[in-house]
Amino acid sequence: EGGAGRSRIFVTRPGGGRARPVTPGPVDSWPIWSPDGSALVYSSIDHAGNATIRSVDPFSEGEPRFVARGLEPAFFPEGDWLAYTTRRRGRWAIWRVRPDGSGKHPIGSSADNERDPTVSPDGRFIVYVAETDQHQRLMVRALDGSGNRPLLGSGDGLLPVW
Repeated sequence: EGGAGRSRIFVTRPGGGRARPVTPGPVDSWPIWSPDGSALVYSSIDHAGNATIRSVDPFSEGEPRFVARGLEPAFFPEGDWLAYTTRRRGRWAIWRVRPDGSGKHPIGSSADNERDPTVSPDGRFIVYVAETDQHQRLMVRALDGSGNRPLLGSGDGLLPVW
């Protein structure tokens, strides 16, 4: 909803019904459900242009809660952590944070911009897009931050999923 660079996230109950807005905007995107279905986490660009990750209980009337500065959240399989991208020292890097906003910590590093993190179903690895000036490569690393390696031998890749 919104047009002209504005977006909000809407939900309905299972089985349909009237869609109800659960985020205020002005630019909300990338919604993901927590594994237990109790929270909707999403990326937002606020009125000042800051990239943030927020969480909301979509079936209550509560306000969204700030989680971290960044974009592209992805839950770990157990729901106890989120992987996300955040701007650090002029580039995008992958970090983790608890859904309540505590425990922020980098997950490894590289010289490339790191985008679109996705955690493996067994919770041991993260696949992401490494952006250079000319390519977007799919990379994988262990969640302890070790072992950056290309997922594919050649070619570009976008939006990884497990």
